[in-house]
Amino acid sequence: MRTPTAAFALIVRLRLRAGRSGESARQLDVDEMAYLAGGPERVAEAAVARLIEAEALRPSWRGAVQATGTVTAQNAVDRAVLNDASRHGLRTVNGSIPTVSHTEAVTSVGKRLTDLGLLVAPETAKSRLRLGVVPLGVVFAVGLFRLVNGLRIGSGRSADPSARDHLGGASGLVALGGLTTHPDLAVRSALL
Repeated sequence: MRTPTAAFALIVRLRLRAGRSGESARQLDVDEMAYLAGGPERVAEAAVARLIEAEALRPSWRGAVQATGTVTAQNAVDRAVLNDASRHGLRTVNGSIPTVSHTEAVTSVGKRLTDLGLLVAPETAKSRLRLGVVPLGVVFAVGLFRLVNGLRIGSGRSADPSARDHLGGASGLVALGGLTTHPDLAVRSALL
């Protein structure tokens, strides 16, 4: 039983690690690394830091930023951050990050990483999660059934009072439920 399971796990692992051999490796840019490190919000945070460094945003009191209007954006994510900051005048970073992280500029970074095989598409992840929950639910139901059944057998009660005699007395109960189901408490205590 263990050999087929181990073989299946090995095959799945090798297939996941195989990657795409036809593509040439390239250096990831800062936005892509930020996405891998912390998702869309991290991309927006990195863009805010990059724009403050380039003096396109000026940090103000209490976590707010303001567009300076002196520097233009270098990429689409920077443009989204600057547009958001310009639209609101004095914009808090905590308000800007969630807004920018849902823009097309940031989601396109995730799509690029998915195309490179570095991320799993959200739709695929959700469907695999649902598929993974089904076997866990079955295992939980079987375990719950076995627990309830074991408690019922362990207490000496059964649905049919003549079942103990029909199964061959104590040996029949032990055959089905183990030594913990032996009907004689003294024997059960001595053996366990």
